[in-house]
Amino acid sequence: MKRLFTLLTFVLCAVFSGYAQVEPLNYIEAELSENPDTDFIYRLPYQLGTKATAVKISHIEAKHLPPDNLVNFRAYEFRFKENTDICAARSGKVLLVDWPKVQIQHSDGTVAEYNALEQHTICVAVGDEVNIGDKIGESGYSLFSEYEDVVTFELYHRQKNSIQEGFRARIPVLNHYLEPLFKSQKGVKPLRDMKRYKAKKINK
Repeated sequence: MKRLFTLLTFVLCAVFSGYAQVEPLNYIEAELSENPDTDFIYRLPYQLGTKATAVKISHIEAKHLPPDNLVNFRAYEFRFKENTDICAARSGKVLLVDWPKVQIQHSDGTVAEYNALEQHTICVAVGDEVNIGDKIGESGYSLFSEYEDVVTFELYHRQKNSIQEGFRARIPVLNHYLEPLFKSQKGVKPLRDMKRYKAKKINK
């Protein structure tokens, strides 16, 4: 029942926020980049030693997004056997906190979005500097299935022509999605669908 109430709250917030809502852009220091660092090695976005099943999400499953936001869409849903801490996959500055998601912008202009966080567990604020491995929140309810303990991870950079000076439209926003390289017990490589991966330490 708690999970159902949480999901209904999220849906209602999304509906009443409106398609034309704008908010401060708040990009801090990092520049928008047409050349993101595609060789960067990311830490898996959960506590060290924890294993999760990586599920690839494409535009087909992302029905909660408007059509303009589905160009090149890709994401991972990490599924856990129990509630777990969600941690920064890369150091950066918090760009947006809007339950159930947190956005963190990195030094190369890319943005990591951590979605489906449990309500009342987000422990960062806009403008915070976070280091790789810092706790962001806790796993929550899936946007794509009925799974109860997950986090959805997206990595993208925004196209320059999709950004208004000083403001951005919440919906739609044109993003170019990237395939991150993660470090796990299986080495450094893109993740395979429906395989389990353990978070390993990265000294960056």
